[in-house]
Amino acid sequence: MNLFKLTLFYFLAFTQTTLAQHKAVCNIPEPGLVLKTNIEGSPNYFFRAFPDSDKVAYNGDGTNFVMNMKTGEKFSVPGSYDPVPLFDSKTLTTSSDIGFYFYPVHSNKETTKEEVNLFDKDLKGTYQSVGEIQKINSISKYRIIVVGSEFKQISYAEYLADSSTTPSRINRTKLKNGLCAEKDLKLPMISKDGQYLAARENNASPPRTKIYRITAEDTCEEILDLGLATGKVDFSFDGRKIVFHIDTLQSVDYFNDAGDSTVGNMNVFEMDLKSKKIKQLTYSSNGHSYFPSYRRDGKIVFIRNTGEEDSTEKYSFILVDPKKIKGLQIDEQPPLSTELNCDANQQKDALSAIGQAWYKICAKADTSHEQGFILGANLSREKCLDLVQNYSDSIQLPTSWKLEKKELIKLCGGMSQAKSNKTQPTIKKIVSAKQDPVSIFNSKCAVCHNDNEPFKDPEALKKWPAKLTKGAKTWKDALPMRLKSKDEAFRMPKGGELTQDQINTLLNYID
Repeated sequence: MNLFKLTLFYFLAFTQTTLAQHKAVCNIPEPGLVLKTNIEGSPNYFFRAFPDSDKVAYNGDGTNFVMNMKTGEKFSVPGSYDPVPLFDSKTLTTSSDIGFYFYPVHSNKETTKEEVNLFDKDLKGTYQSVGEIQKINSISKYRIIVVGSEFKQISYAEYLADSSTTPSRINRTKLKNGLCAEKDLKLPMISKDGQYLAARENNASPPRTKIYRITAEDTCEEILDLGLATGKVDFSFDGRKIVFHIDTLQSVDYFNDAGDSTVGNMNVFEMDLKSKKIKQLTYSSNGHSYFPSYRRDGKIVFIRNTGEEDSTEKYSFILVDPKKIKGLQIDEQPPLSTELNCDANQQKDALSAIGQAWYKICAKADTSHEQGFILGANLSREKCLDLVQNYSDSIQLPTSWKLEKKELIKLCGGMSQAKSNKTQPTIKKIVSAKQDPVSIFNSKCAVCHNDNEPFKDPEALKKWPAKLTKGAKTWKDALPMRLKSKDEAFRMPKGGELTQDQINTLLNYID
């Protein structure tokens, strides 16, 4: 074998090995997959799942359709913007700059313009979402919001719909322009009960998604700041969760076009509004997963774009069951390794760096610290070890400190042990089960405080010097200031917020 052939042989062998390694680390099986249906043509920005069936309403190449995901059968309905069904699934709404339309939905034929149930010339705009604020027998009261044609104003109307007739009888009872007018909100989506609004606040720095309660005065009272910009948010029917996609480049444009080079890799996430637990539902390394929509049973439908221009499978609707996907509560410290010589924040940063490395290798995209952590904390032990052992050069840790490769391997092991052991209690269960002050101090504070603070002795702890809290001499003075602070840089613990019950327990302990 001559030198050229020998060189070529080793080059091909190395290339095949590298490609196999990339495939192994990037190929994360679709978790919770229930159903996948290819879409002919190009679906436009938004769509909606029907509440109680496998149907979806979407706009494709300028035409509105209702499609059965199970059979692939579809029928056209009038309109060219954002078809959204009412919760009885008998009526489909569509918006425009000249008014708002209600059309009947047929199971086996197209709907014509002449079949319009109601045309409301006063509700003008696009990109509507629907909430059911009351239901008595067959009569539902809906609140529907739209965004003005210049995306500067949110308006809403309320309607009574009687589903006992075919088609449903519908009439408007209220119209309001300028909902939440005191804020610069984009991508507004109303909750299923019509009482809350999710939107991106553009005058926040940086722009980020927040949840608001709609007050009786039609203003927006902020109740949750997600801390990062997301795509449109959808609320679950029980009001306990939200689902959204995140663009790795954190684009703040009104529309996120998955084919736009300014848009990063998109993946879908679900958040529990009470526990703040986040699940990453998709791991798209090529293409995007975006615009998720809830069904009443809690399953989620979203669009997958593979990015393969000539493929008949470029676009598809994906139905997943999030109950079959494990998640991690990011406002609590993750399951940490006790063998590492670094604090909770550093271990969290390391998990983020591992997740960011996966995005660079598999999605060829940069991502935020938050999204990197979500992925890093959700990776299996095998994927985490694969990244650390084979791609350590891609894991960029903060310059202020360093973890050696062997320590990162321990981090994968510590994370996996806490997540994979079926008898291991979840973080939430640990928090609720251990409300005694010493357990809270040990789980939340001891990882950073290593000066032998006397956590087990409340009298001694009261007098313990508060070295780093200005204006406080002892822990008795410092603890209320640090626990209650709204300043994230000052508030303790650094590994995440405490519940109000935990704060009260600690304060009573040293009172």
